[in-house]
Amino acid sequence: MGISLPEEAPSQPLITDSGTLVTTDAATPVSMEVQGFEDGSVRIQAVIDEAVPVQELSYDLSLPAGAQLHQQPDGSVVVLADPVAIPVLEAEPLPEGDAALTELLPTVDEVDPTAVEAAIAEVQTESVGDPQDSAPADTVVLAAMPAPWAVDAAGTSLPTEYRVEDETVVQVVDTAGAEFPVVSDPWFIPLIPIALGAAARALAPAAVRAFAATTIRGGMAYTTRGGFSSFTAFKRAHGVRSGYEWHHIVTQASGRYKGWSNYAINHKNNLIQIPTRVHRNCVTLWMNSKGVKRFGASAASGEYMRDWVKRQSWQKQHQIGVALLRHCGVRL
Repeated sequence: MGISLPEEAPSQPLITDSGTLVTTDAATPVSMEVQGFEDGSVRIQAVIDEAVPVQELSYDLSLPAGAQLHQQPDGSVVVLADPVAIPVLEAEPLPEGDAALTELLPTVDEVDPTAVEAAIAEVQTESVGDPQDSAPADTVVLAAMPAPWAVDAAGTSLPTEYRVEDETVVQVVDTAGAEFPVVSDPWFIPLIPIALGAAARALAPAAVRAFAATTIRGGMAYTTRGGFSSFTAFKRAHGVRSGYEWHHIVTQASGRYKGWSNYAINHKNNLIQIPTRVHRNCVTLWMNSKGVKRFGASAASGEYMRDWVKRQSWQKQHQIGVALLRHCGVRL
């Protein structure tokens, strides 16, 4: 799968030292910054610098045979295909002699691929919603473009939406009354599980920015005051950044096991936004690994970390969760 830049963008890009592709030209009203990640996701920041009431930017996608674009009720766009299009999650060995990457991720033998696939599928449902009723029942999600956003130079959010035309996604931005330049930020995210070696390469070096509604410290106390009755209500109040996912430090599964209140589970002390690739390819892998004796956990041989953790006290679970985030490179 691939995505192309709008024809409004300059045709002669530059590559910065950090690897970002930049297209800018005084003769064109749109400039672009493109970041590609080893997990296959592509972030495109479009900067519009011309006072036109409505701007349309078209992104052409190259899709696998039989795949189709579908618009979701929340404004996002997903790529749907037959289940045979999804490769099996393979345990690719880590590069030999690379101690840093070996330390970052669990070993191949420790990971439960079935549990990882289930965890990623659960995140996919939370991130992009259920496919529209018009979509075939036997399809699966291969990729997604989260709901669009656009802001002007004053930081004001502007009305914007995607329009799907065959294999093209058009972002329509209403710039009436806006202060220029206007910025939009589409992110094309493949949702196919990737192999362990690829995950390690995508995460190294591990130093990623996170966002939270409050300062997060390990071992924060159980509280329901100021919490939300559901995860959906929390996200509605705090929003979701493009390319990021909210992560429960004390997991929802632990909350159900312990009978803890939803108001504690969906509390700003227990939720942090981290990049999608880190959430799925490091945090999820460790939680679904056997015999983990790190981060404050002490799972028995053959016991999954998630099962050991869920039996602990709230503060212990929170402390372990924060330690795992830091190990995966999340800056708190």
